[in-house]
Amino acid sequence: MQSLNFIATSLYPEIPKDQLSTMIEFNTLLHSQVVTKGLWGIQRGPWEFNLRDVFRWCDLLRNKQQRLLFHTTSSTPQPTLVDPKYFVDLVYLQKMRTVEEVVIALYQTVFREDPIFDLHPYYHITPQYLQVSLDEYNS
Repeated sequence: MQSLNFIATSLYPEIPKDQLSTMIEFNTLLHSQVVTKGLWGIQRGPWEFNLRDVFRWCDLLRNKQQRLLFHTTSSTPQPTLVDPKYFVDLVYLQKMRTVEEVVIALYQTVFREDPIFDLHPYYHITPQYLQVSLDEYNS
């Protein structure tokens, strides 16, 4: 896990190291329980959880943080830390579909708080723009 932390902190220096470490711990435990030990999610697999999932999660955090800074009205904007719980649904729960409660329980164990997920996400799509809940992409 140490090498994963090194890679992630090198690519995402704006995300606090302890937060990245916890995100990697969550991803590693999820991989262990689903892929290695086959404790749950077997019927809907095969599954894969790796650093790519952590990178997606980090990209979502970084993009949201940049948008918050861009839209601030302050002359000296302060970085706003975006919480991983806002995107655990998009990165993990949507992938798993039928075993959401296990992913939620694992998230609660690792992060010691509830994730936030949107049962009815907001969608806005134009030829140049896509928004799903809090995340936005411009072409």
